[in-house]
Amino acid sequence: MSSGNNITQQQLFFLVIQAQIGVGILSLAFNVFDTARQDGWISMLVAGLAIQVAIVVIWMLCRRFPSSMLFDILSRLLGKWIGNIVNSGYLIYFTFTAAAVLAVNAQVIKNWILPATPSWVISFLMTFTGIYVCTGNLRVLARFFTVVSVLLVVLFLVTTYGLREANFIHLFPIGEAGGMKILSGAKEAILAILGFDLLLVIYPFVQGKSSGILKKVSLANLLVTLFYTYTIVITLAYFSPNELKLVPEPIIYMLKTFEFPVFARVDLVFLSIWLVSVATSFMIYLFMASKGIAYMFHRSEKHYKFVPWLGGMVFIVSLIPGNDELKVSAMSTYASNLSFIFTMGIPAFLLIISYLFRKKENEVKADDN
Repeated sequence: MSSGNNITQQQLFFLVIQAQIGVGILSLAFNVFDTARQDGWISMLVAGLAIQVAIVVIWMLCRRFPSSMLFDILSRLLGKWIGNIVNSGYLIYFTFTAAAVLAVNAQVIKNWILPATPSWVISFLMTFTGIYVCTGNLRVLARFFTVVSVLLVVLFLVTTYGLREANFIHLFPIGEAGGMKILSGAKEAILAILGFDLLLVIYPFVQGKSSGILKKVSLANLLVTLFYTYTIVITLAYFSPNELKLVPEPIIYMLKTFEFPVFARVDLVFLSIWLVSVATSFMIYLFMASKGIAYMFHRSEKHYKFVPWLGGMVFIVSLIPGNDELKVSAMSTYASNLSFIFTMGIPAFLLIISYLFRKKENEVKADDN
């Protein structure tokens, strides 16, 4: 592996946080409330636990093949032909998810900030930025993500203002929705915190002990889960149940009612910072897609040559729904549903195969000897 791609475990921590926080935060409270009602915050905690299980599965798989990316592991466990087919599936998944992120972002920005700007212009600007960053190596990406992570503190502080008008009686009675509805709400919550699957691609480039990698990714997932739970609690407490049924992006509606001496539109401040988190999520999937296609063309160390072409493809796909909100929502739903297969199902299957046929690498991380 190229030393320019190596990153520290601290940088991995910020990569995972930025990958998990993205477009889903805006409608998360609405989606979980629609199913689990006032117990939506419990659904979020259950979702975080489910994601943690998936993280452990991915870590166990990568730990058995510490110097191999996902694409290498597929070929080793499934054979060349089947491995290439599944690799193609991952390439399509990464590309389509990146396009869905672009489409949702363009819709939100057009609706709330730039109503007169064509959606394709908004998507083009993010695509151009993503291509510029992703043509660098993983270390460049990690440094960028580390720097912009400080903005998440601002997101936290801005949403805290909602506590002034929160009515926590809206959260009671706790558990009234029932176990099945809470689990159903957890599914919606899981879709909002995906991105941890980047470990499948970047694990070989992370320095340090294997146990340390698991700790950093787990800590990142814990913080994101708590942050999302916090935003759900504030939103549920701020809006009455009847109001929350009518606001698909409640956190923006809540912030729009706030005013500060310096900022008249706090929601625009929030969206400006949110835009950075969306960009990092987009970059992660564009980067993983470029790594995948570079592997298939036997040029793993030169992924940057494929980034502009993939970026153009993602941009074109993101334009398919146009300005139709239902089509954009459907595109996002398709990408989210695919994620269950590619981030949970396939890694679990590969882990089982590796144990059944006792396949693993001889090379291991320092603490695995």
